Amino acid sequence: KRPIVTVRSAGNGSVSIKDTNGTYKAFLPGTETTVIATPYKDCDFIGWFVADEGSPISTDTEYTFKVTEDINLTAKFSKRPVVTIRSTDNGNVVFKDYSGTSVAVLPNTEVTVIATPNENCDFVGWFVANEESPISTDAEYNFKVEQNITLTAKFSKRPTVSIHSAGY
Repeated sequence: KRPIVTVRSAGNGSVSIKDTNGTYKAFLPGTETTVIATPYKDCDFIGWFVADEGSPISTDTEYTFKVTEDINLTAKFSKRPVVTIRSTDNGNVVFKDYSGTSVAVLPNTEVTVIATPNENCDFVGWFVANEESPISTDAEYNFKVEQNITLTAKFSKRPTVSIHSAGY
């Protein structure tokens, strides 16, 4: 009996067996083969797992091995966390090292966001979702990205005082 190699994807990527068009193939015992994992955009390859259990047998996207018995390999992928920044009226926001208002980064990447108030306005803080307290009151806020997060920079307009002189 020829051993069969079967590959499948668990997550955000595709898999194949080199020199085949499918995801399973029978091999002569002792034949060397390569399985290939290709992560989708803004995703990362975690590793090849046997029967979806334990630690990966390889973290290489192209894993070459000798086929000695039936084997079911699962390629696991993860989507990169996305940081989105917004602002209320009276100010602007930017990433220190990225363009745009949304960026996908590797987990545990340090990101810096910068809030700039308009003239006669003050920066109040960086807020997450519907939280009433800011996660930072620093206009230039640096943090480690562990999951998707949307930060809103809130600004306040300074009160204006008008003084009028009355003529006598």
